[in-house]
Amino acid sequence: MLLAAFVLLGPARNYYVQWSAIRKAQAAFLAKDYSEQFRQTALLAKMGHADAQSGLGAMYWHGQGIAQNAKLAAFWWGKAAEQGNADAASWLSQAYSQGNGVDQNDQLALKFATQSADKGNANGQYALGGLYMQGQGVAQSHEQALYWWRKAADGGSIEAVYCIGRAYYLGEGVEKDDKLAVQWVRRAAERGEPNGQALLGTLYFRGHGIGQDDRLAFEWWMKAATAGLADAQYAVASAYITGKGVREDDAQAFAWMSKAANQGNILARSTLGGLYAQGRGVAQSYGQAVDWWRKAAQEGNVEAGYNLARAYSLGEGTERDDRLAATWAAKAANGDNAEAQYLLGILYHEGRGLLPDGRLAFQWWMKAAINGHAVAQFNVGISYRDGQGTEKDESRAFTWLSKASDQGNELAQFALGGIYFDGVGVPKDAAKAARLWRKAADQGNAMAQEALGNVYSRGAGVLQSNADAIAWWLRSAKQGYVPAEMHVAYAYANGEGTPRDDKAAETWWLEAAKAGNVDAEFSLGALYYRGIDGKPNYPEAAKWFFKAAEHGNSAAKTHLELMKENGQFDSKTL
Repeated sequence: MLLAAFVLLGPARNYYVQWSAIRKAQAAFLAKDYSEQFRQTALLAKMGHADAQSGLGAMYWHGQGIAQNAKLAAFWWGKAAEQGNADAASWLSQAYSQGNGVDQNDQLALKFATQSADKGNANGQYALGGLYMQGQGVAQSHEQALYWWRKAADGGSIEAVYCIGRAYYLGEGVEKDDKLAVQWVRRAAERGEPNGQALLGTLYFRGHGIGQDDRLAFEWWMKAATAGLADAQYAVASAYITGKGVREDDAQAFAWMSKAANQGNILARSTLGGLYAQGRGVAQSYGQAVDWWRKAAQEGNVEAGYNLARAYSLGEGTERDDRLAATWAAKAANGDNAEAQYLLGILYHEGRGLLPDGRLAFQWWMKAAINGHAVAQFNVGISYRDGQGTEKDESRAFTWLSKASDQGNELAQFALGGIYFDGVGVPKDAAKAARLWRKAADQGNAMAQEALGNVYSRGAGVLQSNADAIAWWLRSAKQGYVPAEMHVAYAYANGEGTPRDDKAAETWWLEAAKAGNVDAEFSLGALYYRGIDGKPNYPEAAKWFFKAAEHGNSAAKTHLELMKENGQFDSKTL
């Protein structure tokens, strides 16, 4: 802040003191000795020098040479403004507009902005334009805002130049014109205005009024981010995450996202939580993730609200708390977040943190489904199919399952395959069923893999192939799906689609029996009775027949009686 423009005031005996202070303040400024500059400026201000009072206010405002103090900044600007200093009036207007250092007061903001603007002060004209744009202390008028910003721009205000560009981009007070927006925003950006640099980056990123260019978008965002603009820091971090305009770099993403989050950027706070949860660029910490999601959610970010609800529902990074999960899920769901709407439906369905209510579960799933949530679409389809939470409606079930299936949802593809195979509300079509089951099976759905094995075994909708049947059954069985384990065991026991292998049959029946399958228990008894590779094992046969009999299998009871008659069964050994 150069002070050469100061005018000497007061009696002749003060001229030397004032002139000396001015010279010392100038020298301190050039030497970047801001503490000394502050001392000399304060001396002049206390002598009633309006320019010095304005400058002293600026030093207090920015914390230059002295601890930052918005109240003292406003105090000295007030002193200078009383003497007609236009710069001080413009800054005092912005202090009143923001309520920073003084109580927020739109009328006083308007008074001082007008006082400054009427004297031709570019910063005052810029401030007055802002008040008209926001309707602070005056009837909102985008046209008047543009009028004053143009005056300010002509007077050299780069902030006003940016605002004009933004107005053209948004169509506020002028007809929307992306090309003119680029021209004005570029003028501000090239003169170092951070908001202009950030917006120019966005225009490049979106290709609005200029050729789309991720690299140039990143470069302009980086200029603004380096200047400390939180929105630009968030944009830079996002670019490092996605690799658009710059090489992916999780460490840089975390560093810039942290800068933006610590400045209060809500999107950055929400995203920073995600980086902690994923361990991207930082050691994984669900606790830190929850802390950042909570900060963002408390400021209304619905995505963070959903993530917080999910964390409470799973007990990740915090103790499980179904009530808090429901509370945050409801807030995010009411903010039209599809994931939260789906989760809230689940909580109502399961009665977690809320009274169980199938009707409300269905309603929230429907909201999520309309918003394109594939799993919610599946749930809506099943609800219509089974008449849960809503009336039974085969046609609507088919519609919603089809929507979910078209999005690649494996559960919907499996269910829709069943509808086509059985002809429920549609003509039977085994070929369509097989195609849908194949899509789900390729995604690893064990039920679809088993169903696909069944149609290959029968030649329903596909060419009959025992080899393909057992291949699909095996894929399903390896996931622990009991019906497939049974199919594989029978195939090995009977040599269907594969060479007979009693040991393999035993292995798969044992797996199914562990899951409590009674047929597997009986089949093991029969296998041991017949003998693996021709070697009967009556004690094992009796053990498994007994288990099956206990579970209600009448054939197992009959076999036990026959074994007892033949002297092959001793109840004392069980």
